[in-house]
Amino acid sequence: MSGYYYLHENGSLIYKPSIAVESDPDYFKSPFVKKYWKLEETDRGNAWVIILEALALGANIDRVKELLAKWSMSFEDSIKMITRITPTDDMKKGLNIFIKEILGMETDEFWIRGQVVYEKDKPKKPPHGRPGVEA
Repeated sequence: MSGYYYLHENGSLIYKPSIAVESDPDYFKSPFVKKYWKLEETDRGNAWVIILEALALGANIDRVKELLAKWSMSFEDSIKMITRITPTDDMKKGLNIFIKEILGMETDEFWIRGQVVYEKDKPKKPPHGRPGVEA
């Protein structure tokens, strides 16, 4: 299902189907809309942008938790995201909120545990450095 999420000034993170939004170019022109994002269903990085920027801009924590569960986004997934995208300032701010308010961790603990996940999941290179060639 393709669509958009927008952050209402009251902290609600609300979904709207693409057909409703794209048929009206002024759909999000409202003083109540803080920001909106198009959801790219096949791009997990895009989902993280929505989550983290929304948190930075004051999204309701319980609503963000609902979306994290719906999209199967976890601590491990956040580590993978960090290694694949370049964060905006809002994403950095949102990540700090995610760490403290959603994961219930201190920042140092997140980075220490994240390093373990990263080391476990990163691709292993053969000792000679050329993939596909036996040593």
